[in-house]
Amino acid sequence: MKKFAWIAVVAGLVATFGSLTASENRTIAATAPSRAAVVGEATRLAADLERAEERLATAGPAGVKIYSPGATGQLLGKYQALAAKLAYLQGGVAEAAAPGWGGYTFSGPGGSYDPSEVARAVREIAPALPGQFLRGLHIFLLPEVIPEVSGLGGPGYTVLGGQADPENLSGESLRVTLYHELGHSVHMSYMDRNRPSGLRRWDSYLRLRGGVWHGPGAVNTAGWSASSEETFAEDFRMLFGKDQPFYGDIRLGDPRRDPAQAAAVKRFMQGLAVSAPQIGYQSPWLPKELAFWQFQPWLIAGLWAMLAAGLLALRPEPARLETERALSNLTES
Repeated sequence: MKKFAWIAVVAGLVATFGSLTASENRTIAATAPSRAAVVGEATRLAADLERAEERLATAGPAGVKIYSPGATGQLLGKYQALAAKLAYLQGGVAEAAAPGWGGYTFSGPGGSYDPSEVARAVREIAPALPGQFLRGLHIFLLPEVIPEVSGLGGPGYTVLGGQADPENLSGESLRVTLYHELGHSVHMSYMDRNRPSGLRRWDSYLRLRGGVWHGPGAVNTAGWSASSEETFAEDFRMLFGKDQPFYGDIRLGDPRRDPAQAAAVKRFMQGLAVSAPQIGYQSPWLPKELAFWQFQPWLIAGLWAMLAAGLLALRPEPARLETERALSNLTES
């Protein structure tokens, strides 16, 4: 019975993928080239985007790569064209440039940080940091405003959003945002919670900080104030940035209240650079869904192979076949 249950599960998965593929092919075939052709176009767009990312970068201090608002705008346009292809594959909707970026919507264009000021802020913090944290870091200056979001950080990159209010482009605002997002980039690179070693690092940090794990929270909420990731990013900003203010919005408070605790947390963060990043650079302009469409044929082929193997496993044994033949002959005689 276990074999039959197992093969039923595999057959169900194959049927689901087969149905999905057939539906996609019918939808796309009615108005556009085959699914394979659209996937090919998306793959070419992704390759063009990667080349543009290399071409548009400006070398900054400590090995960082800075992308001006114009350069970032070009990457955003390529991302949106690629996202439109993927949305078309997903639901057969008419192709058009997908609005927004990474699930965020824009309220419109805004003022952007000056690349030279960004470079100056990097030079100021660089002496306090292990070189590994900055070397190869991608800093994107977004020309669009994301409501209530001043910046974002990920493995190997930071995105500094456009600002609706020009006063938010001050030197202090730049450093607060850049250093905070750099903190996010560090923990996402070196403290991956999907790995046992990453979980252990979070446990070590929280023991030093005196708290327990809290997941992400929405901006300007109690959940954000309690979030362990936001606490790490704010700690990073205040411990490594020069004369950084504390805004009173982190539940565990300013780590600098206790000099011994501050020194321990700072040593822990610096010590992360002893090992290689657990997650390398992941471009924010390449949608994660792209990999699924690129490898879907291989996934389906693998499922068919599993089904075939399961059917072979259910074949009667030779001795049982001989017995069945003998019984059949007796019955006929």
